[in-house]
Amino acid sequence: MTHPALAVLKQLAAMFLASQVEPVMDKWSPIREFVLQRDKKLPSGSLRFFLYRNVSQFGRVSSMSGIGFLFQHPRWDTLIASEISWPPLGIVFSLGAHPISRV
Repeated sequence: MTHPALAVLKQLAAMFLASQVEPVMDKWSPIREFVLQRDKKLPSGSLRFFLYRNVSQFGRVSSMSGIGFLFQHPRWDTLIASEISWPPLGIVFSLGAHPISRV
C-alpha cells in the first residue's frame, strides 16, 4: 500500500503535468514516471511544491513559465514556476527555491 503522503504528492505532480501546455513531455519524464509507478519516489531536485492559502476569490492555472523581478531590492533571481490555485488553496510548483525564501 502506498503511503498517504506519497499518494498526495503523486496527485499534486499529476496536476502539475496536466497544467503544462508544452506538448513535448520528455523533460517531464521523471515526474511522469513518479506519478505512474506506485512506489517510485520523486527524484531529488526535479520539482518542489509550495502550498499557500489563497484568500482571493479567483482561481489560477499557469504552466511552467519564468517571472522576472526587475525592481525588487535586494534582487531576486528569475522564478521558474507553475501555479494551480483555487480558493482556499494554492500550489506553486518550482524547480528551485520560492522567492519568498530569498528575502
